[in-house]
Amino acid sequence: MAHPLHHAESSARKFGGAPSDYQAVHDWFDASKEHLALFTHRALRHHALS
Repeated sequence: MAHPLHHAESSARKFGGAPSDYQAVHDWFDASKEHLALFTHRALRHHALS
């Protein structure tokens, strides 16, 4: 699984700004990996209804 920093860098390329602008958001998205280290952790926070 990719590190939240990689996702923040991708967001910066896609939407502009610096990776640090997106780091807190991606840390929040991926915080559930600490408790459920499976790809299914994404179902908890990686959707439009959060």
